[in-house]
Amino acid sequence: MFYPYIETILHTNITSGCTDTQYCPYNNVLRNQMAKFISSAMENAYSSSCPINSCQQIFVDVFNNNPFCPFIEALYNAGIVTGCATNPLRYCPSNTTTRQAMAKFILASASSRMLTLPTHSALISKHYPPKA
Repeated sequence: MFYPYIETILHTNITSGCTDTQYCPYNNVLRNQMAKFISSAMENAYSSSCPINSCQQIFVDVFNNNPFCPFIEALYNAGIVTGCATNPLRYCPSNTTTRQAMAKFILASASSRMLTLPTHSALISKHYPPKA
């Protein structure tokens, strides 16, 4: 049921999986992982909608050596995320993403720059064209 969706986000560089050879579909999604999913999906759908730059350590709990830092900060700079606490500004990268937070992130990213996200079938046909 989910296989074509997982393959689509793999082949559009939205995810690389949880290991070099696995996607781990039953694992929870951490906030730092979610940042990569959302920012990469935004960039894939509309270039420059969520530019990924080097880490500036905006959040006190997201260090420069965190591989997800550029994605987290891209979402922050795009106005998609605000963090989990404000004094000091924290992101809580190792927390799981709640369904309510994910709803906000998805809708905020979809409405950013009035994105029209491609449909699942359009992504599948782009990466898996029909065989002649």
